[in-house]
Amino acid sequence: MEETPQIDRISQLPDILRLHILSLLPRRYAIRTGVLSNQWKDLWKHRFPGSISLDFSEKCSGGLEPDDLAAHVRSIFLKYHCWRIDSFHLSLFVFDHLQESVTSWIKHVVSRDVEDINLDFHPGQFLRPADLLLISENRFTLFEHYFQDTNGCGPVIAVMRLRWCELHPDFSFQSFRSLEVLNLFQVDVTDSIVERLVSNCPLLECLELRECNLLVYIEVSHPNSRIRRLAIIDCLNVEEIKISASNLQVFHSHGKFPTKYLFESTPSLNDVIMTSCIEEHLRKAEMVMGDNHVEVLTLCSRALQHIFGSTNSNFGAFGNLRELQLVMMQMTNENVMDIFHFFREFNFPVLEKIFIEFPTDLKDTPVFNFMNLPSAVAPEIHFNNLKMVKLTNFKNYKNEMMLVRFFIKNAVSLENIILVLDHETDCNFHSLQNEVSLMLRETGQVMVQLDDDGSVCPKHSKIYCNI
Repeated sequence: MEETPQIDRISQLPDILRLHILSLLPRRYAIRTGVLSNQWKDLWKHRFPGSISLDFSEKCSGGLEPDDLAAHVRSIFLKYHCWRIDSFHLSLFVFDHLQESVTSWIKHVVSRDVEDINLDFHPGQFLRPADLLLISENRFTLFEHYFQDTNGCGPVIAVMRLRWCELHPDFSFQSFRSLEVLNLFQVDVTDSIVERLVSNCPLLECLELRECNLLVYIEVSHPNSRIRRLAIIDCLNVEEIKISASNLQVFHSHGKFPTKYLFESTPSLNDVIMTSCIEEHLRKAEMVMGDNHVEVLTLCSRALQHIFGSTNSNFGAFGNLRELQLVMMQMTNENVMDIFHFFREFNFPVLEKIFIEFPTDLKDTPVFNFMNLPSAVAPEIHFNNLKMVKLTNFKNYKNEMMLVRFFIKNAVSLENIILVLDHETDCNFHSLQNEVSLMLRETGQVMVQLDDDGSVCPKHSKIYCNI
């Protein structure tokens, strides 16, 4: 019996009816309809007749001086005074005489049901770098009532990005019931405000805190939290991070390592980055994770030392880890032993891919000689499921070749080793090829590529630190 083909009757409706349906949906659901078919693609952007998106970013304002840009904004607001505003992006350093105007603009776009707001108050090209220190203590202060209409009703803002400003200590986010994405960059925000926003924003899914240097103790804990992605980037004074969020899937951390990471309840966490470009001699960080379901993990050499080399950490086995990326700032014998320690201490039963990126700035003779010192003996650690290893910025140093031998010997299912040569190395291509070929005669199951065609890349192809 033939099945009756399903008919998409909703897509056959006139545009005016489909737009009406979209106008009744929350923003995130309206956006998702764009994947249904070409008929729905970008239709959500037109669901409100008489609406407009206003972009006064630095890119779109043509480098106008602050007073000229302010005059331009006022003229646009007069022209579209009664229009609904879908998105509002403003890049403007708020001199004292502009504060009243900026406040009125925020209140106006909120009253026009803005859903996406981006406020960048960084001085940018208007001040010299030396002047930034003079104004860092006088950032534009945002009060919560700026985001409420005359009746005290909260905004329908779903996406908010703020830069170079201060949130008033009483800012509670109590009114932001529709907020889904929040990005705070160089914002003076306190620990208590972060705790309140997690509690008071029931739809919040993505939170990024970048260079928020007033933060010391970050707690993201709420029984009904919907947060799926949390990024803490270069918040240099953070000493402890505590997370209890059952829906959290992605955690990215970069900057100075706090003294303690506490993952109390993160059963959905599967994507983790932990990197740092800061030298932290003798500093050890404690990490405690109850449930380890991580599938994709990126660590730097300092994380191997300060977190996973700490006897206080309890991370459990990596029973679900399928992809590991190691970003090495240095590649001394000690760093190699850190790698071996990591593999020896944790179990990796389903690990399939390993990416290791070696440093590129090791060119002076003393460093070169140090890198070529005889290495310690590699341990025997079996990788039963490892199929691919990619080593980038390869220079044929003894420590690097030691890792090649280590993976060929211990990965019984290994199918491919990719060696991407450092462009500035004097490594002899044919000599390296012959040396690796001799290793392969003992195993016979590995292919080697000495160039990078870009076909095999880690999931975390863009990371926060450069080596």
